[in-house]
Amino acid sequence: MSITRILAAASIASIAFTGAALAQTATNPQKSAKDQMMKEEMMKKDAMGKDSMKKDAMGKDSMKKDAMGKK
Repeated sequence: MSITRILAAASIASIAFTGAALAQTATNPQKSAKDQMMKEEMMKKDAMGKDSMKKDAMGKDSMKKDAMGKK
């Protein structure tokens, strides 16, 4: 088998898998949209959690500085 035929077969298989994945996603667009919204909500909650952790850490740093200044 020549390299050209191998590459052609691989590209056809790649296109077929991509088409199958797209078809599977498009069969239920309402579920897909709902999943996307859930992902966005989780990302927002995660980002807010990280922000509050940073604020807590900054507050602890300021407390340490205050304690060091009082000594």
